[in-house]
Amino acid sequence: MTSLTATLGRLAAPPTAQPHDAIRLDMLDQLVTAGTHAAGHQAWAAAWDRAATALRDAVIADARTALRAAALHSRYPTRRLAAIEPDPEAAEALRHRLLAEGMRLEAFEGQPADATTDRRRGAALEEAWRGAVRIALTDALRWRSAAARVAAWRRPMRAFWALATIAFAAALVAAGWLGGQIPAPAWFRPLHDAWWSLPWL
Repeated sequence: MTSLTATLGRLAAPPTAQPHDAIRLDMLDQLVTAGTHAAGHQAWAAAWDRAATALRDAVIADARTALRAAALHSRYPTRRLAAIEPDPEAAEALRHRLLAEGMRLEAFEGQPADATTDRRRGAALEEAWRGAVRIALTDALRWRSAAARVAAWRRPMRAFWALATIAFAAALVAAGWLGGQIPAPAWFRPLHDAWWSLPWL
């Protein structure tokens, strides 16, 4: 573990807790299991791929949870929620952006597997991780903003008041027809007669 710490520097031993530490530690564990520089480029690339995918999954899962909780709070329409939730295309696009932060690791493919190369590769991995975390946090902030808009949503009242106005006007007209204040149309006459034939009127 000492050689890995020396190789990866602050990525292996950050001064304080960092976002997505569990994913970072899993990536380091994968490299330890692979045997650091003895494993070569493929092990580093596989560890990075796994970390980027885990970051993507964490961001997407948190986004869906936040959006659904917000929709439950505001009674947001289900169909509209489905349209703004992260879909597979958005998830895959995020994964590619995260993976792209590790492109600097490709420069070490084919280079000799020694301590010098691994120190440089460790520095590149640290930079890649910081960039990926920035992307993940930025994307998470975007989804939290979307969740806040969903939580603040209120059902439009214009349609309700329009229907209420129409119903009120129809009730007034019907009352006028029943009371004789307004001449009733022929089709309303059976209703008029039935109303006034009720025993309690």
